[in-house]
Amino acid sequence: MTDYVSDSHNVYFTANYLPSQDLKFTGLVVFNQSSASLDPVNMPDLEDRLDGHLEHMDYNFDRIHK
Repeated sequence: MTDYVSDSHNVYFTANYLPSQDLKFTGLVVFNQSSASLDPVNMPDLEDRLDGHLEHMDYNFDRIHK
């Protein structure tokens, strides 16, 4: 198994000011920061388990976590 990590940070701010019908102030600030990653997957060597009687297949999982 491999672990999956996800981090998310959110900030939301809004403001409204209405001193009169003709004068209006509004504001909005939004900030979002997120990241995610997988740990590398360690695949077992099946040739050891099958005494070397395995047809050669080039399955490469070195970059699966990226």
